[in-house]
Amino acid sequence: MSAGEFEDDVDDEIDLSTYPDCPPPFRDGKVHVLSEKCSTCVFRQGNVMNLPPGRLTGMVKESIAQDSAITCHQTLPYGAYEVEGQAVCRGFFDKHGDKVMPLRLANGMGLIEEQDPPTTKKNQQAHR
Repeated sequence: MSAGEFEDDVDDEIDLSTYPDCPPPFRDGKVHVLSEKCSTCVFRQGNVMNLPPGRLTGMVKESIAQDSAITCHQTLPYGAYEVEGQAVCRGFFDKHGDKVMPLRLANGMGLIEEQDPPTTKKNQQAHR
């Protein structure tokens, strides 16, 4: 099964430039990576995101082939959470980060900046 087999399953590309308040994982000279897996990480046991069989494998293969990374879905600007910016998925980083040259370089050069997983949902009232 190739990574490209899943292209039809994905909606049209989302133009992330329309979300200027949510910068990408590489910003400020650092690569931002979650400090721990988010609550619904696709790398957690049990398929908590109900991905179709082979979907995660395809995402991983495609990311590695492109020398890229999987961005944590909870840090995407169109997601359900308030975020300071996007971050590399911790599960991907821990399991496959050594296979991606930019992540290996950033790690070796001390350019990894950890950020905590988001916890506040958009439009959620702050508790006092």
